[in-house]
Amino acid sequence: MLLNVAGELLSVIVPVYNTDKYLNECMESIINQTYKNMEIILVDDGSDDDSGKICDEYAKKDIRIKVIHQKNNGAVLARMYALKIAKGRYVTFVDSDDFIALDLFENLMQPLIDNKDVDISMSPITVYESGKYIFYYEKNIPTKINNYVAGRLIYGRKYAGWSLYAKIYKTKLFKNIRISNVTNAYGEDIEFNWKLLKKAKKVYYIPFSGYYYRQNSKSMMHKEISLARFGIFERLVNAFLDKEVKDYKLKTIIGESACNAGIKLINDYLKIKSDYYSIKGYQKLLRKIFFMCYKNLTLSEVKLCKMALFKGYKLHNSIKKKTNNIINVYMQLREISKNIFIYGAGLIGKDIASFLDVSDLAYIGFVVSKKNDKEMVFSLDEIQKKYKDDCAFLLAMNEKNTEEVKKQLKGNNYLCVGEYSIYY
Repeated sequence: MLLNVAGELLSVIVPVYNTDKYLNECMESIINQTYKNMEIILVDDGSDDDSGKICDEYAKKDIRIKVIHQKNNGAVLARMYALKIAKGRYVTFVDSDDFIALDLFENLMQPLIDNKDVDISMSPITVYESGKYIFYYEKNIPTKINNYVAGRLIYGRKYAGWSLYAKIYKTKLFKNIRISNVTNAYGEDIEFNWKLLKKAKKVYYIPFSGYYYRQNSKSMMHKEISLARFGIFERLVNAFLDKEVKDYKLKTIIGESACNAGIKLINDYLKIKSDYYSIKGYQKLLRKIFFMCYKNLTLSEVKLCKMALFKGYKLHNSIKKKTNNIINVYMQLREISKNIFIYGAGLIGKDIASFLDVSDLAYIGFVVSKKNDKEMVFSLDEIQKKYKDDCAFLLAMNEKNTEEVKKQLKGNNYLCVGEYSIYY
């Protein structure tokens, strides 16, 4: 049993939305914890089933339970509101369709009480699906670890997930934490944990898998593919680009997770839409994914992400080829400091221009064989007079036309990026 628990109140926050089928099992596992010094805050987030009624019934039976009924604002705002009224020195979160081992809180609270420099205790989860339990834990991981090592475990998702559950935090860590795009609940835990880890001194890892995550086909993460899932990717990328964090191994893991999240989104889409025009239109999302990851990175980091981008995933061949070409073009152009022109102003040229527009590479304009009065369109003669040979040309044409153009450009001592042209 725990020692010295007097005054160490634990606030348990449970956002509730339309989970009446599972809520009783969840609540029974919480109120019967071996660790008793708790307040339980249930936030009924506008449920239209019997969830709100069940919450009220439990509040009548247990004085530790507080119920808040609000209109549907999403899990992020539900948790943030509960945090404002939480009185515990420590706080934890449980999803209302999950359940926990009766000694989970006892196991997680013990290291926090025994080690005053520990700000977070965490454990792996057990996936519960169709009556089967799938365990994820590693017994050989050190117990007290620094926040960077903890980040590697969380964002690598091998031994601890990036969700807020299966962890207990010192409540003070949440002070002044602001979450971007609070109306989009996708991936908010990623952002929460990233900001909390940056403030934590020490983290305690317990190889005890006592949180049972219900793999529910109706849960938000398993609905029909929606661009709202892009929030997960965006938050991973924001963490990846955080200049305050210098731990290379942690940044590597987050970079790989960001790439994988983006590619998973594309793969899920391609399972539903596989016709040529849908794929071509979806390349815009692929480019956004690519450049959110690659922008402002060193070349070594770019190469690292390039390997992660395709690791373990099967892309449609046309997308895979074009993405590989984009990577090669991008890496080559970043190594030079020349004026960049797009040779060709047709559909391919405009498509390549959109690719450059979302990157950190600026281009001056388009080159065409016949000059017109359109802005940003130049003839090769104009470029020779103004920029001399300080130019690089990105070929935007069909493959069969590139050899003749490359020969012409190289004859004028121009750098030609034709070897890695984006062919269509």
